Amino acid sequence: MSRVQIIPITGMGGIGKTTLARNVYEDNSTVNFFDTRHWVTISQEYSVPDILGSILYVKGAEAEFLIERVYKSLKGRRYLIVMDDMWHSEVWVKVRRAFPDDFNGSRVIITTRLSEVALDIDSNSRLHRMQHFYEDQSWALFRSKAFGNDYCPPRHMEEISEIGKSIASNCKGLPLATVVITGMLKANKTREYWENIAENVNVASTINDDRYSGIFSLSYSNLPRHLKSCFLYMGFFAEDYETPVKKLIKLWVADEFLEPSSSESKSLEELAEEYIEDLVERSLVLVARKRSNGRMRHCKIHDVLRDLSITKVLSRGFWVFPAFLGLVRRLARCSGVAAERCLSSGAVVISGLTTDAVRIIVLEFRAGIACLVELRLD
Repeated sequence: MSRVQIIPITGMGGIGKTTLARNVYEDNSTVNFFDTRHWVTISQEYSVPDILGSILYVKGAEAEFLIERVYKSLKGRRYLIVMDDMWHSEVWVKVRRAFPDDFNGSRVIITTRLSEVALDIDSNSRLHRMQHFYEDQSWALFRSKAFGNDYCPPRHMEEISEIGKSIASNCKGLPLATVVITGMLKANKTREYWENIAENVNVASTINDDRYSGIFSLSYSNLPRHLKSCFLYMGFFAEDYETPVKKLIKLWVADEFLEPSSSESKSLEELAEEYIEDLVERSLVLVARKRSNGRMRHCKIHDVLRDLSITKVLSRGFWVFPAFLGLVRRLARCSGVAAERCLSSGAVVISGLTTDAVRIIVLEFRAGIACLVELRLD
C-alpha cells in the first residue's frame, strides 16, 4: 500500500469541483474501501479548531488537543478526508500532523480554485483540472435539470428543445450557470418565455467582461419581488455556512420579509418554508442537510451566488459584510467603500459616500450571522 495520497481538484468557481468530490465521496466503492470518511469545508476564512473539530464533532477545543485526538482516531485506519474549498496552502501545514501516514492507502482530496495552492501542498501530486463542458455535455445537463421526469408533449418538446440547446450553448460550458438558468425555465415551459430567456442569456453572455456574471444576474432579475429580498438575505451568512432552516424562517418572519396574500391561509412559517423551497427549486439555494423525514434541516448558498447577492446589495446603496477583512477590502476596492475592522470586538466598520450622506454600518458576526450593531447616517 502507498502512503497518504493528496488528490487535488482545481478549477474556477461553479465548474463542479465540489460535485465531483461529493460523487467520489458517496460512491459505494469508496464507502466500502475506506474504514472512515470525513468531509470538511475550509473557505477563505478558516479556523484550525473548527476544521479538526468537525471531524470529531467537537466544538471549543484547542488546536493541539484536536490534532492529537484526530490522529488517534485515524491511526491504523484507512481514511478518506475531503477538504473542500481551500484557499490557502498554510491550512494543510497547520493540520497535517493530525493525519497519520500508515502506508495503507489513505487519501486526502482537496478542492481549490487555485492551482498554486495544490502545488504548494504537494508539488508531486497530479492535478485534476476541471474543464468546461462540451456543448453536448451542457445540453445533457440542461435537459436533465429542465425536464427531469416531467411529461412534455413530443411536438412542444421538439420546439423548446431547440431553444434550450441555444441557451445551454450560451452558458459557455459552466455547469453552475446551466443549472441556475434551468431553475428559471422549468416552471414555465412556454415557447414565448423560453425565447425571451434565450435572448436575454445571449445578451448577458456577450456584453459583460465576466461572461458568467451577466447570466447569474439574469437569474436574480427574473425572481419574483418577494424572493429577491430573501435571496439577498443569504449573503448575510458566512461563506459556506450551513444555515439552519428553522433559524432562517424565524429571521425572515421577524424581519417581515414575507408577503402573504389577503386570502392566504398558511402561517408565516409555512410561507417562509415555501420561499426557501422555491429558491432551492430555482437552484439559487442548496440543500445542505436533510432530516430523517426528508425535509430540509440546513441550507446554504454557493459562494459564486453569494458574491452575486453581496454585489446586488452594494448596488442598492447598502454595505453589508461579514467580519472577514479580506473580503471587505476586495469589495471595498470595487465599490469605493472604506472599510476598517475593529479588532477588539471582531466587528467590521464600513463607510462610504453616497449621493446624499455618509453611511456607517457596524456589523458583527454572531453564530454565523451578520448582526447590525450600529447604523449612523451623517
